Amino acid sequence: MEGGLYADSFCACFPIRLIPERKYMPISSPLPRLSPTWAGRRLRPVLAAFALTLIAASTTRAQNNVTFDGAFTQDDQVQLFQFTVNAPATVTLSTSSFALGGFAPILSLFAPGGAFTGIDSFADPNVGLADTQLQASLSAPGMYTLALTVYDNFAAGPNLSNGFIQQGNGNFTASQFAAPGASGAFYAADGTQKNGSYRVTLQNVAAATAVAAPEPGTVTLLLGGLLIAAPLSIARRRRCRRPEAAA
Repeated sequence: MEGGLYADSFCACFPIRLIPERKYMPISSPLPRLSPTWAGRRLRPVLAAFALTLIAASTTRAQNNVTFDGAFTQDDQVQLFQFTVNAPATVTLSTSSFALGGFAPILSLFAPGGAFTGIDSFADPNVGLADTQLQASLSAPGMYTLALTVYDNFAAGPNLSNGFIQQGNGNFTASQFAAPGASGAFYAADGTQKNGSYRVTLQNVAAATAVAAPEPGTVTLLLGGLLIAAPLSIARRRRCRRPEAAA
């Protein structure tokens, strides 16, 4: 048809451009790997900073302040606190209960194994009754024992197993410090009656726990019992084996 527009002439005037097919990476294809050398250079500062953070955190955890609150019911009681240090350290051991109405305290420190360090602290009646505090530079790591007693219940010997001089004497402060005929417990050296509450704080220790105090000689008796029990147990085993040998 004259004047008509045919497809051939349309294509000739407007050529069609073919778009090449795009290739997509399949999901199962491995991701490109980074160079180990490049990754190491990038990650090394990050790992170093993380390690320093862990070291700082562990150092902080190793230095704790622990406070114990409790109460005695009579004068000759003993409360023990076991604490550990992981490295040479200076620890501060103190009470703050006398100012709140508690008894006059004594703190005595024992080394790992139970030997008395010779370090104790108490409220001296000659200079005024007060709470007590001691600082000890501990050169060896390990588990130490702090004993809390009522004044004047001092350590009785060179070892914790020796007990304390007033153990078994009940409410000894009435006869020592109170007016004649007075009864009860927790009399201070100036004659005033206090109560049985205590508060003990251990500073710069790795860990601490309160434990019951054994009676004097309990450790020695226990060790003696183990020494006696061991041969008896061996003898029983031998007697049980003899019939089998005879058969």
